[in-house]
This record gives sequence, C-alpha cells and structure tokens, in this order.
Amino acid sequence: MQYFIWYSNDVLGQKLKTLLIEKAKEGVEVKILYDYSGCFMRLGRGYIRSLRKAGILIYPFFNYLSFFKTHTFNYRNHRKIVVIDGKIAYMGGMNVGQEYIDGGKKYKSWRDTHMRFEGDSVNMLQAVFAIDWYNTVPKEDIFEKKYFPTIPEKIELIGNLPVQFPTSGYDSPWPAIMHLYFSLITMAQKNIYIVSPYFIPDSSLLVALRTAAMRGVKVTVLMAGVYDNPIPYWAAFSYFEELLKSGVRIFQYKKGFMHAKILSCDGRMCSMGTANFDIRSLKLNYEVNAVFYDEKLTLETDQQIAKDLEGSTEVTLADFNQISLLVRLRNSLMRLSSALL
Repeated sequence: MQYFIWYSNDVLGQKLKTLLIEKAKEGVEVKILYDYSGCFMRLGRGYIRSLRKAGILIYPFFNYLSFFKTHTFNYRNHRKIVVIDGKIAYMGGMNVGQEYIDGGKKYKSWRDTHMRFEGDSVNMLQAVFAIDWYNTVPKEDIFEKKYFPTIPEKIELIGNLPVQFPTSGYDSPWPAIMHLYFSLITMAQKNIYIVSPYFIPDSSLLVALRTAAMRGVKVTVLMAGVYDNPIPYWAAFSYFEELLKSGVRIFQYKKGFMHAKILSCDGRMCSMGTANFDIRSLKLNYEVNAVFYDEKLTLETDQQIAKDLEGSTEVTLADFNQISLLVRLRNSLMRLSSALL
C-alpha cells in the first residue's frame, strides 16, 4: 500500500488499522509507504507503532528529516497504489481518510475517481511500488517472481482493455505525464475535457490549450469550486483571462470538493490517476496515471464529466472582468509561487 495522505484518527483509518493487523496475524505480508509531508500531523506515531508491532513494515518515502535526504524536502510521493496478492490493484485519486468517502466534516460531498485493475496491468503497478520500496528500503528487493504471479488466461480474456501507466518523479529526466497531457492536447481534433482540483498549467500546456481552442477544439476545464487550499485556488484565476479569450470554457464544481484527475480527448482516449493539472504534480511529485485507449470507457468518462458540469458554475469573461484590481493582484502574487503549489 502506498498513499500520500493517511488519516489515523478518523473512522476509515481506524477500521483499516484493525483489518491490516488482523491480516498480518494471519500471515499476510503487509508493506506500506506513506509520504512524510502528506501525512504530517495526520498519521500518528502510536498508530505506526501498532502496525509495526503486528509485523507490518511501514516507512515514510524519502524521509527528508534524515541527514542524507534533506535534499528531497521539495519532493512528494503523491501516488496512491494498493496491490493485493499480485492479482488485484487499485490506483487513483483517493487517499486513506473518511473525507474521501463522504466529504467528512469539511465538505458536503467528495468527488473522486479511483480504479480497480486485474490482469497484466497489476504487474505494472506492482513494479511501480517495488521501485519506490527499493528507493526507501535499499536492502530489500521485492522484484522476486512471487510478487509477480502469472496471470491466468481466463482473466486476460475478460477485458483486454489497452492501458499504459506513465509515471513521473524527480528521479526521471522526463516528465512523462506532462508530455502525455501535452500530446493529448495538441493531437485533439474535437474536444478536450480536463478535470483537476487545482489548475496551474506550465507555459507549454497553457500555450497548447490556447492553441487548441483557437483552432476550433472544444476545451473544457473543470476544477474545484470549493477549495481546500486557498493559495492554488487563487493562483488559478490568474490563468483564466487568456484562456477565456481564446475560447476555453472554465467551470468550478460546487456540489462538494472535486478531487478527480482526468483528461479526456476526442471520445477516444482518456487519462486518470494521481496527477493534478498543476506544475507540482507534473514536474516535482512522484505520480502515476492510467491511459486508456478505448472509446467505450472514454464515452462513460465523458458522460460522468457532463454530470459533474451540471453541479458546477461556469466562469465567463464577464465574471472575470468584475474581479477587483486588488483581488487580481493577490491572484497574480499567488501565481509567482505556482511552481511550488
């Protein structure tokens, strides 16, 4: 299991602790990675001790408080992965916390996208976890064959859904997910849907979106309208004017907190996973997405986005022009720190 955020004191965190300890006592091997920053003040020491006492191996990924890892302070492991017996895997936007189920105490509801995988794709997510585990616990290699069981042919025949798993992180010279987004945007001929809680594109993606809209592609951006962090929310507004003038439509989700991360293109391809549409996710964080080349699944994704848009408010150029100069200045100042948000 690997998570960016893990709440130890809420209902879900406590239920999961009980279940994991039970499975460990049954002899199930349990390995957990968590991000030190994401879990700061959320994952308690007593909780971790209880898991370790039961034989569960749990470590912070790149603990930057360690003397030899202080240089990793600005890097986050934003991945959310669970692999069970090498046969079933989960990946997407949801962390461990009750708010990811029902919105918790802060939000009316929580909108997210999480996926379950079976078949050969599980081996890919197992490999992503194994690399992160090796980077955290160098003396333990979990690339053994027992962790990558052969997938029965019967399972392979059920779906046969083409999927890729681009990953990104500071250990790679190529920001693969950003390149993916850029490629999908520049290839689009009909429509692009972007769903992300935060919207802070780098200059290349900003030009790609403007260019796509100006050549007639219908570009729709859906971001959070109820924010958890005001700084990236304010910074997003500094990008709106040039996008709206080029023909991009921008919506803010109001029914609860929008946490899904989706990019859909031309009704043919879609990407879902852990990466937000912001500079931090695309250039600094460890992330993983799933790219599906399937018209049926993309159509279902687009239909869900259409439902989400019904619970959203569109930001028009007229709305933007009513924003005061003082608020625009604040938003622009927030944009200066966009590479770190």
